[in-house]
Amino acid sequence: MFSSLNTQITAKGFNRVASVAASAMLIVPSIYRIQKYFFSSLSEEQTIVIEDDQEWGSLNEEFRAVDIYLGTIVSYSFERLRVMKDRDMRKLVCSLDINQEIVDVFQNARVKWRLKFRHVEATDHRREHFIRFYELSFQKKHQETVLNSYMPYISERSKAIREECKAITLYQVGSEYTVDFDHPITFETLAMDSEIKATVLNDLNTFRNVGKAKECYRSNGKAWKRGYLLYGPPGTGKSSLIAAMANHLKYDIYDFDLSGVENNPGEYLWSMVRNSSSKSMLVFEDIDSSIKLQNPESEDQPGRSGHYMETLLTLLNEAWSCCGDGQIIVLTTTQKEMLEPQLLKPGLIDLQIHMSYCTISAFNQLAFNHFGIRHHRLFEDIEGLIQKVEITLAEVAVELMKSRDAEVSLHGLVRLLHKKLAEKEYLQN
Repeated sequence: MFSSLNTQITAKGFNRVASVAASAMLIVPSIYRIQKYFFSSLSEEQTIVIEDDQEWGSLNEEFRAVDIYLGTIVSYSFERLRVMKDRDMRKLVCSLDINQEIVDVFQNARVKWRLKFRHVEATDHRREHFIRFYELSFQKKHQETVLNSYMPYISERSKAIREECKAITLYQVGSEYTVDFDHPITFETLAMDSEIKATVLNDLNTFRNVGKAKECYRSNGKAWKRGYLLYGPPGTGKSSLIAAMANHLKYDIYDFDLSGVENNPGEYLWSMVRNSSSKSMLVFEDIDSSIKLQNPESEDQPGRSGHYMETLLTLLNEAWSCCGDGQIIVLTTTQKEMLEPQLLKPGLIDLQIHMSYCTISAFNQLAFNHFGIRHHRLFEDIEGLIQKVEITLAEVAVELMKSRDAEVSLHGLVRLLHKKLAEKEYLQN
């Protein structure tokens, strides 16, 4: 992006008029559409022009980067502000309006930004239109700082803001449509065993350390990807963990519904995998259920999934070897024992996460999420019962949502836990 400005600027035209101060227009390679005007040697100021439109009608990414960056320093005391929202961002961003001016300081270099527009006559290829452009003015002595440090800084800062405000998209395999993934869950509100949650979060943070992770993976001859297997009974929070991971990483989700694949799963799924973007999550849910649907005989042969599982294994191996960088591959199952051993090998599945029945720490998080409380006189009874019975997070959440009154909901949960304990003791006897 802006860092490409370090390349040599080539002159497009240079005309001197002896009686007037020297002037020329130099242009950075056309893909950037950044025009640089040099005034006479008597002037100490230089101006760079960054247009929002390429000659062929495509948007200039550098203009968008400046737009987003200036939104972080624009003064809300301005009488007018321009509000924008990129299609891949879920937050509004304010920036300069036409003919407004703002001053910025970077490494002791004082720069001035102004937004303008110019009229463009109609041609055989385009209609009459207006082009917006930013003028960036600064003293000549700061040229190196502006071109080699300031502009790359704007590019990186804009990229970080885009990531922070990014709207996550959910791609459902087999559907022509996408939807905005607007799930509110985060690792702070995720109810699961606290130690396992910390392990997953640390693993994700290590993986996404872009400055080092990619090079580290490559130096070890590995693709920059990470594979997770989430296994446990239904209702234990596997989908919630996936949502929290996507929100934490700001990754789009590709949801592969394997149960709908009947004739040629490899070809069908591969066409979707190879079109997936870098830094996205490829999610294959309920692998064991899909195996049963495709291979009914597999239920009588634990660990053997026939041709379908072999095809899936081949697909995942290919996805690891040649698709986008920075991807997370997630498989979920309720019956880990039904999966082929090769599917669990290191390098394909890096981290196996057991999603257990509700634990004390998970219950405490659910209670805080619902009622904002950390302590209650019934907690001791509930925590003791949770250690004696098997109850899913989904069951606990349903019980807590029955009333906004914590006392009422917690009493209901105590009754449910006692009922489960009685059933357990009856079966044991």
